[in-house]
Amino acid sequence: MTSCNKRKSKHRKLKENQNNKSKITHYYDFDEIDKLSEDILEVRNKFYRFSIYWYGDDYDKCYLSNVKVYKKYRNQGFGNKLLQEAFELAKRYEFNTIQLKLEDMSWQQKWYERNGFKFLNFSKFDSKVIYVWMTKDLT
Repeated sequence: MTSCNKRKSKHRKLKENQNNKSKITHYYDFDEIDKLSEDILEVRNKFYRFSIYWYGDDYDKCYLSNVKVYKKYRNQGFGNKLLQEAFELAKRYEFNTIQLKLEDMSWQQKWYERNGFKFLNFSKFDSKVIYVWMTKDLT
């Protein structure tokens, strides 16, 4: 069984056996839709949401995106809980590294650093916005 098929099988089991309050609300398998070889897990609960995605040709690394703590739950520790849940989910899917992209010099950069992320590199978009790529080892 390939790593990609193992992850799809794990996803089915995780979805059937969810015992926490967060819910994997969507699992998009773009292999079957348009051959992008990208898979996305979308997780939501009443406090926050996030997505983890990965590409079929890189079985070691996933990406964290769409991170949001809902307004009335901010500054109460839910952001840290969100990250812990994302790390645990990535580990269950057997990823060794999680990466993300955010605007340079944003307050989130320091927050991610406090939660174990390290600077990876810069990228530019339309020569206006500079983004920072950050990475965290999950092993």
